[in-house]
Amino acid sequence: MNSAIPPLTTVEAMQTWLRERVAGYVDTPFEEIRTDIRLVDYGMDSLAALTFSGEIEDEYGVELPATMAWDHPTIAAIAMLLRERLDQEAARAS
Repeated sequence: MNSAIPPLTTVEAMQTWLRERVAGYVDTPFEEIRTDIRLVDYGMDSLAALTFSGEIEDEYGVELPATMAWDHPTIAAIAMLLRERLDQEAARAS
């Protein structure tokens, strides 16, 4: 877990990071990855979604549910979940 990520990381910055990762998983140019399209519509399968979830956990130092991509199917929704989790962690730490 990466405790160096500041709690004030913006949703926009997280969305950019998430878009970069999704682009790699689905072999699509970054510019074509939108935050409001379901990951499954880009062709991301369940194994890739689980790996993606683990990558997010490692980068941001938060725990996410195994069903993250199912319950939060877009980059925008994942970024909001991530922002919420980071805020919760920051509140616990203070």
